[in-house]
Amino acid sequence: YECIFFFFSSRRRHTRFLPVSWARRCVQETDIKLGGESSPEDYQKFRKLFMKAQVIFLDELLDNKQALTRKIVERIEQDFSDLLLNIKQCELIMRFLRLAIITNYNEKNELLSQYMGSIGRMRYTQPVFQELIDNGKKDLAIEVFNRHRSFYHPLARRAFELSLIHIS
Repeated sequence: YECIFFFFSSRRRHTRFLPVSWARRCVQETDIKLGGESSPEDYQKFRKLFMKAQVIFLDELLDNKQALTRKIVERIEQDFSDLLLNIKQCELIMRFLRLAIITNYNEKNELLSQYMGSIGRMRYTQPVFQELIDNGKKDLAIEVFNRHRSFYHPLARRAFELSLIHIS
């Protein structure tokens, strides 16, 4: 995370221009390199970042999904559970749940169901459904969808139904 923090330690007006290369280097040099065995030395600084920078960091993890392990995701959860598991932080929890799905971190399935029944925007639910489908968890996707079917807007419900039927 040190790469991101160095950039953000400059004047506040520059913080919105975080280059993706910084986040990429940060992910590869810290979390993936450590393999979930320990946290980076300055991992607490992540909390001080703007949410957009936290989102970029999680997006970089998603872009490096082939190098991710369950241990890395568990370590990130341990370090930042108060941020990542807060259902009101849709941008963060949606990405964390996708990381959990990719690494078969099934202990988060109940949280996933709770999240999918509390957020109605397709922007935050469609990527999670798609991740379930892409990772061979169609049964879980159908179960979660059926549990919360009445919660979704009719247009969202129809879109989810079509995506679930399309892969059958």
